Amino acid sequence: MRINDITGTIGEEYVSNTLHRVIGKDRLFRVTPLGAKYELFDFMVNIIGSDGAPTGHFFLLQVKAQAIDDFKKPLDIEFTKEEVQMVKLRKVPSYLVGVHIKGNQQRGYFIALDRNRNTGIYRVPKTHILKNDSNLLALRAEASNYFDQHANIFTSKFV
Repeated sequence: MRINDITGTIGEEYVSNTLHRVIGKDRLFRVTPLGAKYELFDFMVNIIGSDGAPTGHFFLLQVKAQAIDDFKKPLDIEFTKEEVQMVKLRKVPSYLVGVHIKGNQQRGYFIALDRNRNTGIYRVPKTHILKNDSNLLALRAEASNYFDQHANIFTSKFV
C-alpha cells in the first residue's frame, strides 16, 4: 500500500471513529463506507434517533487527509470546481472533512459543500472541529432540518 493510500485510510478511520462516538448518552450517526470506486464521496452518514434507529435523514462526506509534521500548518487539499459542481447535483447535505495526520495523532475539520459554493476547495479552514460535541450536534440538526423542510414522499407505479 502506498503512503498516500495509508494516509487516506487513516483519515477515513478517524472520521468514522469520531462520528461513531457516544455524545451525551446517544450515538448520533451510523457511518457507512461507500467503497473505493464510489464517485465523489467516502461515506453516507445516517442520522440516528433517540431510539437508536436511523431516522431516514442522512448526509454525504468526502474525506481528504494530509500527513504533516506540525499541526500549525494549513490543511491543504484538492477538491476541484468540477467536483463541487458534481456534488451540487446530488441535492442532499454534503460535507468535506480535512484531516491532518501527525504520527499517531489526527485532527479533523469540516466544511459544507452547499449550493452557494461555486469554486474548488484547496484549503479546509480550521473553523469547524470534527471532534467537538457541539459541532456534531449542530451537524446532525442541520442535516435533519434539511430533510424536514424537503418532505419528499416517494410513490411509484411499480407496486
